[in-house]
Amino acid sequence: MKKLAVAFIALFSAAVFAQDLPRIAVYVTGDVPDNEKKALGTRMLASLINSKRYKGIERSNSFLAEIEKEQIKQRSGEIDDNQISALGRQFGVKFVCIADITPVFGDFQVSSRIVDVETAEVVFIGEAFSPMKNTSDLAQVSDQVVKNMFSEQTKPEPKPEPEPEAPKVEPKPEPPATYTLTVDNPTNGGTVTVKPQKTAYNLGERVTVTAKPFKEYKFANWSGAAESAKNSITFTIENNLTLTANFQAKPKPEPKPKPEPKPKPEPKPKPEFKISAGGGLLFANGSGGGLKWESTGENLAMPYSAGGAYLFLDAVYAEASAGFAMGGGKWSSGDASNSLPDMSHASLNIGVFAKYPIAAGAVTAFPLAGIDYEASVSGELKFGNGDKTAFDGEGGRPDAGALSAPWLKLGGGADFGLNKNLYLRAELLYGWRLAANAYEKNMAKKEEESVGKKATPRLASGWTIKAGAGVKF
Repeated sequence: MKKLAVAFIALFSAAVFAQDLPRIAVYVTGDVPDNEKKALGTRMLASLINSKRYKGIERSNSFLAEIEKEQIKQRSGEIDDNQISALGRQFGVKFVCIADITPVFGDFQVSSRIVDVETAEVVFIGEAFSPMKNTSDLAQVSDQVVKNMFSEQTKPEPKPEPEPEAPKVEPKPEPPATYTLTVDNPTNGGTVTVKPQKTAYNLGERVTVTAKPFKEYKFANWSGAAESAKNSITFTIENNLTLTANFQAKPKPEPKPKPEPKPKPEPKPKPEFKISAGGGLLFANGSGGGLKWESTGENLAMPYSAGGAYLFLDAVYAEASAGFAMGGGKWSSGDASNSLPDMSHASLNIGVFAKYPIAAGAVTAFPLAGIDYEASVSGELKFGNGDKTAFDGEGGRPDAGALSAPWLKLGGGADFGLNKNLYLRAELLYGWRLAANAYEKNMAKKEEESVGKKATPRLASGWTIKAGAGVKF
């Protein structure tokens, strides 16, 4: 509440002080466009108000309009200070600031004078120069003109002459006196230094004593003429003094218990084999390939699911595999009115994968990442009327390899040891086809030529499951 009251009193005092300031209006003349005159007038009024000497009038635009009417009456386009003074009294202002802009050698001279409305006398005058190219120049020249008007009429007050100092009376020297300082170290637990080290000291002399304990001791305190727990103290000699430096023996540390020996970490099991080989069954569930019409967004999906067998050659950190798979299914589309064919195909799969084995007892798990190339060896489409057709490659010619494409596959697997040499293997991979096959590209081209709709080949993705057995070498 006190802070709120103080803030309210400060605001109220500022408002009362502003009400006591005389009102002033600004009028700008010169051979420059009217918008530049108005801009300078507005800035000059702001600078005058910021000087804390005046406050502006509320009807500043009306005052300028009356001056413009008076200019129309005067054929010369100029009106004198008496006429401006009369208009100022009409609008209830105490002072009028008249600023004149004159081009001078590429710059502008701004001359300003403040007229007392009651007496029509000029009370302040000043000038400044500026290129007047932007608003920053306008603000600078306005502030400078106002500063120059007030500084040129302000005279420094005379400084009072200093009063002569009273003569200093030097004290008469007293007869010299000397004193002794005795430092005691009863336990001999450290060393004590005295600076300055003397046999006798003068009255008022400053002395510093410092205690430094030995390794087996610690400093406790000073006693006697001065009491302090600080190891270094400074004092003034006023009489004969005796100081005692007290040291304390440090307690002997108890013997540290011997740490118990840490158990040796068990060695991580290493893979039991370097090279192995085996085989098994695979199933690939691929989908999403086909075409997409850009004009309608309709998708044509072709099934790439297949099952078969595979062989693998395995090292510690790599696996190579080869397999044969066959599959088929019916094309699907968002347009149910189309009669879509059945699709069948066979392919050879050749893959290379990187792996990192993590053994735990009889089980060794490993992540997998690699490339699996699907090389198609046969395939055909069967329509509802019994017609069959082979897949077309580039150029529209039948091509058994038209469905070939590389796949990126990621996943993992695990080996389950049966004995020293035999183990079972299971792998689960997810893959993305890296490029459209030749048949999809050729079919997109035909669709665009026949129906006039642009089609884009779609990439397929899907899961691959492998299960088999291997032999360690």
